[in-house]
Amino acid sequence: MLDRFGLSGELVEVGAKVARIMVELLAGLRPEHEFFEEVGLIGAEDLPVFERILTRMEKVGAGA
Repeated sequence: MLDRFGLSGELVEVGAKVARIMVELLAGLRPEHEFFEEVGLIGAEDLPVFERILTRMEKVGAGA
């Protein structure tokens, strides 16, 4: 449905922006910080993975 209405690219871009903000906000927290357990949006061990994905998206484009 998203492809049909041309919204897939926009959704990926919004998701990347949210992920970038999340990585920037959480990057300074200790891995054992209570936020990671209480909120559960992302684990401390996932931050480097998100960072690599976002860096790759910036290099090759979100569509890739």
